[in-house]
Amino acid sequence: MLAAPCQVCRCPGHWPGAADNGAVYLLVRPSAAALGDLVREQRHWQPQRGAGFTIVPDEPVTLGLTFALVVPLPVGYVTGAGRVIYVTEQPQCYGFAYGTLPAHPEQGEEAFHVARDGGRLVCSVAAFSRPRHPAARLGGPVTRALQVRANRSYLRAMRRAAAPEPP
Repeated sequence: MLAAPCQVCRCPGHWPGAADNGAVYLLVRPSAAALGDLVREQRHWQPQRGAGFTIVPDEPVTLGLTFALVVPLPVGYVTGAGRVIYVTEQPQCYGFAYGTLPAHPEQGEEAFHVARDGGRLVCSVAAFSRPRHPAARLGGPVTRALQVRANRSYLRAMRRAAAPEPP
């Protein structure tokens, strides 16, 4: 399980022996979205769905939920399994993390948070993993680059969710 806290809402952070896939942050103007709106989006897997991934079952994030994540690749797709290992619900912060299960090419965890930081809203993604499947190990730097790209895609999805709707 993740162990060291991040700076946004003191959520758990890194665990020993894993590669840091990067923690990335997005600042959202307070006028662009309310915290409640971003919490609702995150609770319904918007970072993943907005990045083009499919989540099965189509259910909101809940502690202990086991799910499959289908990730499109340039050629084909990869499917992994995960389980939600914690949910944080505080007045100024919401977040969750999931850990991968043996049917996932990586062994690791990803954490997603939205929080009010003074007058700003902050979305964050932190991920730590190591290759589990031989193909993931053979991919080396390409595998790592795809993971970092996914983290950035999650935040782009949240930026779109935070954007005001056109009149």
